[in-house]
Amino acid sequence: MSTVFEAGYRFRPVADDDIDGLMEMARLSGAGFSSLRPDPEFLTAYIRQSVDSFNAPQAQANRKHLLVLEAPEGDKIVGCAAVKTNIGRAYPFINFRYMREDGAPAFDPAQARFLDPSSNFDGATEIGSLFLHPDHRQSGVGRYLAKVRYLMIACAPHQFAKTLVSELRGVTDDAASATFYNHVYRDRLGISFVEADARYSFADEAMLAPVLPDGPLEIRKLPDAARAVMAEPNETGIGAMKLLKREGFRFANTIDLFDAGPIMSARRDEIETVRRARKASVVAGHDLPCLKSPRPFDGRNTAEGLVAAGGLTDFRAVLTRFELDGNEVRLHPRSIRALGIDEGAEVTISPQGQTIRTSTPRETRFHCTAPRLKSRRALAHV
Repeated sequence: MSTVFEAGYRFRPVADDDIDGLMEMARLSGAGFSSLRPDPEFLTAYIRQSVDSFNAPQAQANRKHLLVLEAPEGDKIVGCAAVKTNIGRAYPFINFRYMREDGAPAFDPAQARFLDPSSNFDGATEIGSLFLHPDHRQSGVGRYLAKVRYLMIACAPHQFAKTLVSELRGVTDDAASATFYNHVYRDRLGISFVEADARYSFADEAMLAPVLPDGPLEIRKLPDAARAVMAEPNETGIGAMKLLKREGFRFANTIDLFDAGPIMSARRDEIETVRRARKASVVAGHDLPCLKSPRPFDGRNTAEGLVAAGGLTDFRAVLTRFELDGNEVRLHPRSIRALGIDEGAEVTISPQGQTIRTSTPRETRFHCTAPRLKSRRALAHV
């Protein structure tokens, strides 16, 4: 039986001619996915900003790097994931932060008395826009679609902030309306959650000012239904939250302004994929079981995971099997072609599993333990 490592999935930056595939995924994503709206004009601008960000990262102050996943057969786009830099600079990034009665941040939600509008993540790097086509969700590729963003960061870490954040969609009802929004905002704003999300997601400070409460919201005075969904992810985001936690993200005691979804944060250099990534030189191996090869996987030096080529400007990656030998990595020629490189090129690898044995006397170990994070107080600040 073919595994996800033999299927031939490839990750690359979005291109201008991906608009149709991106539109299909936007239609499937549902309400509340503000970064993937089924709006051709919005998506065209998103693609163009991503292309510019990859081509000239030094010249872009607020970059959006959108990666897409190509299906094994053909070049159909079946997934996407993004990394955005300097959030809160071009548009406000305001959320509710849990606060104690004395006005200090509450690092235990159970001790929180207020929700205070906060922009404490200004300048951070945001991980988002994660979506996988339903037809490919049973393949096991989803976790690697999330992980490839961190491998891209590992290829050029200093292009990204030391603090990473990720917003998860909050709880919605059958009509795709956010429960928290309905109880806190709907009557005052007079528009639906979907309308408010589209109108205010990229609003400037002047436009957003009338939406914000005059001061902190007292949690005990909120309706029970609103309190019940605070910091709870949408059912479609439970898996994404688990993946974030595996990488070392933790709840930042901050929730989304409109749907009250949890905001997670982590230190860049403590993210597991970034921490475990390593460089190696490519050697072709024709007998290495890889991608669609029918040969069994039984080599004691072999591993499996993501292999990336290029820097930030020409990043691409494959999900495959490979063999490590010291500072060299042996790839099947099909993987080398998929990456668009030649033998001798340097790649960045993200091996999976507990231990990888190499043919040299010394073992190279990759132990999958969660990184030890700093205190929640440290994670709450950029």
